[in-house]
Amino acid sequence: MNLQSVIDGYYSFIDSVATAADSAIGRLRRPLKIRLIEDDKDNFRLELPPGKDRLSSGEARLRIVDGAVADATPVIAAALKGSQAEVVLLPDRFLFRPLDVPQRAAEFLESEAAHTRRALNGAIPDLQPLERPN
Repeated sequence: MNLQSVIDGYYSFIDSVATAADSAIGRLRRPLKIRLIEDDKDNFRLELPPGKDRLSSGEARLRIVDGAVADATPVIAAALKGSQAEVVLLPDRFLFRPLDVPQRAAEFLESEAAHTRRALNGAIPDLQPLERPN
């Protein structure tokens, strides 16, 4: 056993203690969870959990431009600080297109869907077989 292995063991121990302490503190103090709901392009509405201070409709709005908050009031900045934010985006921000798969892959996916239907025993009635590409 050389000095380097003792030092590595010590650092590993300190990292473990720090992780455990951080985890314990995190369980005691849950961060505020807020939702940022996109109403129209780059304009978001804040939704606080029940029982928290309410914001007026004018105060509960902010803009995010190029990844940065553009016009947050001090009230919003205080609500966001130390919070966990769930961002709900409009569907038109995403691109959806059909997936073109080879014939053998389509057969595999179809068999997996049938297996899933059997496993769920009809719990999801609207699960339909995949369409085969032409």
